[in-house]
Amino acid sequence: MTQPTSTNNGHAGKRYLAFVITLLMLISTLKVADRELLAPLYDPVSKELHLNDLQFGAIRSATNVALIVGAVIFGLLADRWRRRDVIALGVLCWSAITWARGAFKTMPSCSWRAPA
Repeated sequence: MTQPTSTNNGHAGKRYLAFVITLLMLISTLKVADRELLAPLYDPVSKELHLNDLQFGAIRSATNVALIVGAVIFGLLADRWRRRDVIALGVLCWSAITWARGAFKTMPSCSWRAPA
């Protein structure tokens, strides 16, 4: 495995490493915030989307299942692809799903329905 070439006795390599670590920490922080901020916003979200407790719980559960499935899929991809490509694909998928979630105006538009 080859290391990136650096100049100035490794200072450029250390700056790049610090940049990558900072970027990954920011991505991770946003991912956790995106997932966990739904719970404290229960009242306004359920009023806006007309959700009952079961429907709100279904959304939380679907989020956790998607996280688990995504972790397995992206873990397998990380074993086969370059790390940079896997991270870029993960951020792209996460952004697309977050954008699509913002378009939902009611629970039926999510295609999830509570049992009658």
